[in-house]
Amino acid sequence: MIRSRLLSTPRSFLFTTGDERPAGEIRLGLKNITGNETANACIDRSYYFVDVIDISVRQVKFTFYNHEPGTGCITRIYFNDGDLCSLSVQIVMDAEAAEEQPDTCLTTTGSCQSVPRPYHDSTTFQAVRDCPNKAGGETAHDGICRGESLGVVFELQAGITFADIIAALSSGKLNISIVVLDTLDGNSTLFINDPHMTLRPALQLQKSKIGKSA
Repeated sequence: MIRSRLLSTPRSFLFTTGDERPAGEIRLGLKNITGNETANACIDRSYYFVDVIDISVRQVKFTFYNHEPGTGCITRIYFNDGDLCSLSVQIVMDAEAAEEQPDTCLTTTGSCQSVPRPYHDSTTFQAVRDCPNKAGGETAHDGICRGESLGVVFELQAGITFADIIAALSSGKLNISIVVLDTLDGNSTLFINDPHMTLRPALQLQKSKIGKSA
């Protein structure tokens, strides 16, 4: 059975870093399918998750967060709505990039926006950000690293609404998965959204976590 497509090609990417509180409409958990985690364990731990945000009539933003306390980086993202679209998250070391310019370099308080760079394969795109190339400085790893996030803005197909996107995530018609690379040992782990997991409002989830820790 052929599924109708929901998403057009990605429109833009937005990298952010620092202790920024998530603010979205729906939070989606990601389940580790390389290991043997339960849905509840995934929700409670929440090292990796996605906020699904309605930003306009024909646009939706998926923001991926990495709160992994270790050395894991999200290096690949897949969207499958009948056709597969993949994103490769990369760092380019640029000797001319200046730290004080957030439009060319990711800083601890700024953000960096870029347009998709397609490979020869039109279903694969690069999410690239430039970082200063410092002699003797810290090594920059590809991917969305600890404390960072990446927002991906998609145009919706004609006739598709935000409600359709949420329904598709719940029913499994739209699947999102990520590949997490451990930069220390080189092992990769695959996470995928579980259609049986409850989609929860992001702000409500954030408040419940603050309440538990108080």
